[in-house]
Amino acid sequence: MKFETITSSRAARMAGMAACVAIISLTASPAVAQHRVRMPASKAKVELPAGKDSIRLPLQTSGDHIILDISVNGSDPLSVVLDTGMPMGGLALFDTEEVQALGLEYSPMEAQVGGAGGDGKVTQAKIANGVSLNLGGAVFDNTMVLVLPAMKHFSLNHAGIIGAAVFNSFAVTFDYDAGEIVLTRPEAFTPPAGAAAVDLELKGNLPYLNATVAVGAEQETPIQLVLDLGAVHAVSLNTSKNDALSIPGDAIETHIGRGLSGAIRGNVGRIPGFTLGGNTLEGVVATFPGPEHENPRGIDSLDGNLGMGVMSRFNFTLDYAASKLYLQPNKDFADPYEWNMSGLTLEPGEGEGLEVSEIVPGSPGAAAGLQEGDVVLALNGEIVSGADRVRVRDLFQQEGQEISVRYRRGDTTESTRFKLQRMI
Repeated sequence: MKFETITSSRAARMAGMAACVAIISLTASPAVAQHRVRMPASKAKVELPAGKDSIRLPLQTSGDHIILDISVNGSDPLSVVLDTGMPMGGLALFDTEEVQALGLEYSPMEAQVGGAGGDGKVTQAKIANGVSLNLGGAVFDNTMVLVLPAMKHFSLNHAGIIGAAVFNSFAVTFDYDAGEIVLTRPEAFTPPAGAAAVDLELKGNLPYLNATVAVGAEQETPIQLVLDLGAVHAVSLNTSKNDALSIPGDAIETHIGRGLSGAIRGNVGRIPGFTLGGNTLEGVVATFPGPEHENPRGIDSLDGNLGMGVMSRFNFTLDYAASKLYLQPNKDFADPYEWNMSGLTLEPGEGEGLEVSEIVPGSPGAAAGLQEGDVVLALNGEIVSGADRVRVRDLFQQEGQEISVRYRRGDTTESTRFKLQRMI
C-alpha cells in the first residue's frame, strides 16, 4: 500500500477517523451442510534463515496501521496489516484480483468471519490450507489462509491481515525511532535496558493489559484493556460496565471507527490522562463506543481497547512467550492528539469520490452546506477517491486550514469552502 501524508507530524494524525480492523472471530461450516464444526488447528512451522535468531524489517505504516510485506507461495509481496486483534494463527486476505492471481486451492469448508461494528453480521470466507508464507526471510510453512470477500473500506488499501501467526512465533519489537521491526526467537530475546515491563494476559490469542485513566474529575482509575494494534484510535473506553468511566461532557456523538462487521458509532472526547507502564500521556482523545459495540462478536473487551494512537508513541516489544509488553517513550511521545476538525465522515462510495455518510451538527462541514449523501470529488483542487481516506484524514486535522470542496449532489456539481476548527 502506498499513501501520501500531508501533515509532517505522524502523531498529530493518530486520533482521527479511527478505523478498527479487528477483532475477528471464527467458526467453520461446510459449504453445503448447515452443522458447525471446529475450525481446523494451524500446524504452521516457522523457520528463520540458518544461523539467525532474529531478522530486521522496515517499519512501514499506513494510516498508523503497521504494514508487512508477505509473499504467499512464492508470490510477489502482498501488503498486509499486522494486528494483535487477529487471533487466528494464519493469514486473512481479501478476494481481490491480486489475491485471485495466487491460485490458492480451497477446502470444501468455509469459515464465518466477523468483527467489530455494524450489526455484528458475519461473512463467509474460503479456506486454503498448507500455504507457505515468507516474511522477510522468516518462512511459515503449512499455514492456513482465509480469503474474505473484498470490502471497499479495507481491501482498497491493503491485501489482508496477519496477527497471532507472527506474535506466537517471535518477540516482536517496533522501534519507531530506528524505523524498524525486529522479529526475535523468544528464547533469544533480551528486554531492552530501561524499558518498562507490563504484564500481558493472553485469552484466545488476544492480549489484555492493565493501565490507568483519568476521566472527568481526573481521579485515576485502574482499567483492563484489549491491546489491538489493528485499531488506529488511542484508547476506546467502555462505560456500561465500569461506573468509574464516563463520557466527557463536551464529547461529540459521531462515527468513531469501522470494523469488519461495519461502522462503529459512539462519542469522542478528550481525557486528562492515560498511564501505561508508568508513562502518562496527557490530553488524549478517547472514543466511547455505544453499548452495542463494546464487546464485538461476544469477545469480552473488559474496560475497552488500546490502539495505535497510544502505542505508536512508544518503542515497544510484544513477547507473548513471556506474557510481557516492554515499552519506552519515543520521539513522538509528547505530540498533541487531534481529531477530525471538519465534522464530515467520508467513506468510499460505489463510484468516484468519497461519500458524506455523516455530518456533526454545527461543524465546519455542516456550516458550509454539505449534506449526507453528497459525493466529495476534490479537496483543495486534488481529486479524491476511496483509496485516499488516510490522506483526507490527515488533511482534516490541520486546525485553521482552509478547505475547498468540489462535490456532487444528485446530477449537479457544486463547490463550497470551510475552515477547519477543533471541536474537542
